[in-house]
Amino acid sequence: TNVENVTHAAPNDFNLYQNFPNPFNPETQISYDVPKRSRIKIDIYNAIGQHVKTLVNSKQNPGQYEIMWNGTNDNGQKMGTGIYLCKMQGEGFVETIKLALVK
Repeated sequence: TNVENVTHAAPNDFNLYQNFPNPFNPETQISYDVPKRSRIKIDIYNAIGQHVKTLVNSKQNPGQYEIMWNGTNDNGQKMGTGIYLCKMQGEGFVETIKLALVK
């Protein structure tokens, strides 16, 4: 999974944007902002809260980022149709969005 830093301009706040497209198949783009260098963790969970995949777990510099999720879990298995939660954590920041995977 590749994280792309789209711009190096420092945003004012942490932000997690709604994925696009949504619903999606086979993949979706998740965009987010990092206002200051900090450890960023982005995880995907299923509707009952079980961890599915870690997309990001690293120190990141300020900027706007994009990452793709291809609907697979940490083992590379394709997930079924359903609602998934994408949770982003930064320094003092937690936000969750809903993603809909359709087959």
